Amino acid sequence: ETAATVEFDLQGATIALEKIERIQTERLPLGGRLSFEVRGRGPLTSMQSEGALRLDPEDAFLFRIYGQLVYKAGQLDKAEQLLRRALELEPEDESASALLALVLSEAKKQSRALHHGRRSLALAPDEDFGHLAMGVTLLRGGRPFAARRHLREALRIDPDPDAEEAFLQADRCCRIVYLPMYYWSLVVDRLPGKNIGAWALFLVFLFGGKAVGVPEIALNIGTFLYIGMCVYSWAADAIVRGWIRLFPPKV
Repeated sequence: ETAATVEFDLQGATIALEKIERIQTERLPLGGRLSFEVRGRGPLTSMQSEGALRLDPEDAFLFRIYGQLVYKAGQLDKAEQLLRRALELEPEDESASALLALVLSEAKKQSRALHHGRRSLALAPDEDFGHLAMGVTLLRGGRPFAARRHLREALRIDPDPDAEEAFLQADRCCRIVYLPMYYWSLVVDRLPGKNIGAWALFLVFLFGGKAVGVPEIALNIGTFLYIGMCVYSWAADAIVRGWIRLFPPKV
């Protein structure tokens, strides 16, 4: 019996690894068979939709694959632990570094995500997945123009649908008509309750400002700006869609 265990609860999903960096999921009834191939090492299967998979504690490849598996299942903490173990075993695994950058950026650990994204590109500057991971990491961290450059490079290396989708999202965020919405969304996403949190902050500003004697003109300007941003955020998607029709992205 090996020392490492990955617990999972994928609610009856079947997961097939088509390529090393791609996971395709397919719904099955609860209790269905979980099965996937790992480069000729499998199939490794479990007859239940939750349980544990035993890993060779010295196999970096398997730790990376299972890290990717639990990342796709939304288990960010477990994915981070598995990918860190993969990098302990094989420090120059550029794919594990790229995956860890994606995990950390989704977990809002931006500085560490950028470190691993840069590490992946330093190890393999011509790998499309490294540029894809770095582009997504930068986009999540408030740097859409740098993100677009990396995603364009990923598309140049390999015109992959995932890279194309990410590039189009980055290009959308770089458009001048959408850029304020992009930064507003980043701020709101970090607030407790998101849009409700933004509304609560506005109420604190409005009523708290009155209580402490903030000049009425400042309160009126703040109210105007907040209402304007609400209207703009409601219309931003339609505005940028029309803009993109007029000025299509340059891949």
